Amino acid sequence: MNRCPACKAHVLVYDWDHDLACYLGPDRVDPTPLTVELAVACRITGRSLYTHSRDRAGRPRMSRVRVHRPLPAEQLLPAHVCGARTPTTIPLANRTPVPDTCPF
Repeated sequence: MNRCPACKAHVLVYDWDHDLACYLGPDRVDPTPLTVELAVACRITGRSLYTHSRDRAGRPRMSRVRVHRPLPAEQLLPAHVCGARTPTTIPLANRTPVPDTCPF
């Protein structure tokens, strides 16, 4: 497990695409498995998706999910965005406490 150099969050590094058998440059991936609904939300917001699985020898493998293809059955992980919540790219808001008493 690596850390993002900007926000120091735990991330996985994606560099070798096993489906295409080529090096696609280092991208960072959040190690948070997604449900189908959250994966659809990532697609709507333009956030990349990655599959994480193991090959027959037990080695981990990652591949980027292409936009024009249906969602695969493997474990889906979202691309890392510093300061963003999973699965959207909306930054965390400053939350103010809500009073317990009725205002009227």
